[in-house]
Amino acid sequence: MKRTDFFRRAVLSTALFLAFGLLFGARAHASLAEWLNGTAQTPAAPSSPLPVVEYLSGTQEGTALASAARTASTASSDLANASARGVLLFLDVTAAGATGGLTLRAQYKDPVSGRYVDINAAPAAVTTASTTAYVIYPGSTAGGTQATSAPLSKTWRINVAHGDASSYTYSVSYSYIK
Repeated sequence: MKRTDFFRRAVLSTALFLAFGLLFGARAHASLAEWLNGTAQTPAAPSSPLPVVEYLSGTQEGTALASAARTASTASSDLANASARGVLLFLDVTAAGATGGLTLRAQYKDPVSGRYVDINAAPAAVTTASTTAYVIYPGSTAGGTQATSAPLSKTWRINVAHGDASSYTYSVSYSYIK
């Protein structure tokens, strides 16, 4: 690098550094310094949500498995998560078999191998007609029937395992949590 190029870059960097500090305050000043030094990091998520942004982006909800009578384990098709950090799942059993029970598991999809990995560990079996809620969200410790502290991946699915061949009529729906 020529000496004149070095000095031009130094003067430009200093000018930007000062301008950002004057216009946007000390935090922007520090951010520019980190950027110029190559030490900038991804900012943390805001501590409080912005309700207007949430309202404008809309709630993303859907049906993973439509209501039907089933006698064997069933997996949904792959579900696409655009930007949610977690999900609220609903298992709505309208007709329960005599034995066996159902266990609902959300599963990450490995983008390389295409295999699925369980997100929520050891869900309790549902053996009666009822609506059961599951929460999967980073830091979650309460809410629904089962809360799992985990993020939601970009591609995931639902797998409902049957304990035996008893017939159960149920549906599974979801609502993304930002």
